[in-house]
Amino acid sequence: MGLKTLSNRMEINDLFARYVTALDVGDVETIVGCFEQDGALEYPVVGVYIVLAKIRRFAAGGRQEEGMGGDFRDWLLNMNDRSISWWTFVTTVFGVAAGLVALYFTWRQVRDTRIQSEKNAENNQANSILQIREAFDSHIEAHINLRPGGVWHNSESEPTTTADYAKIELYMGLFEFCDELLERELLDLDTFKRQYNYRIQNLLTNGFVIGSKLVSSRENWLGFINLCYRVDVRSVSSQVMPLSLVEQKALYPTHHRRHLALAQ
Repeated sequence: MGLKTLSNRMEINDLFARYVTALDVGDVETIVGCFEQDGALEYPVVGVYIVLAKIRRFAAGGRQEEGMGGDFRDWLLNMNDRSISWWTFVTTVFGVAAGLVALYFTWRQVRDTRIQSEKNAENNQANSILQIREAFDSHIEAHINLRPGGVWHNSESEPTTTADYAKIELYMGLFEFCDELLERELLDLDTFKRQYNYRIQNLLTNGFVIGSKLVSSRENWLGFINLCYRVDVRSVSSQVMPLSLVEQKALYPTHHRRHLALAQ
């Protein structure tokens, strides 16, 4: 190593020692004197200063100017209690605001999910109603014969054939299926009553339905009997009593029974 190189190293070390010593004690002029006219100061936190005036301002602990920061470290160390309280308040406000924004979007998501669930439930119920309507349309012959003016309406002698007995039994079985759907709350009770109560009343005018089915074979038609009382059909014969507690348990042992007609 030559003498010139060694001398340069010593000068650099001396310059650095003067710079850091002046920086620690706040000697602005000594700090500025460590730089040439075209010198630049690069500081990790606040950026690069390329003119002596700005280096002087940095050394004096000045604020950020034209995009160049002050001594961030000194600013933090020199914060008083009031400044700390102020910045704590600001960060708290921003934190609360961010929490409220997150809460709002969560509420929106929950609301949209609930609305979509309600729409899905309405669509499912509409599909169920349409399917029930199609099922009843397949029993149009029994319906026509049982309605006012039909040959089975208010009749004690009709029907007389096995085929006609089967048509009535299948028709009644569909109503029992509807009772179970109502029990499971898969059908709307008021809608069902508006659309099908009159059909049940027509069935109850037939002597075969009352005597042979609901009285003599009561244990086989508990669902139909329960439906009659569930939908408040007015023309139920006094011979057909509401279900007892034992019959209720036999009919729907695992379902809710709040809609079942209790024996008086």
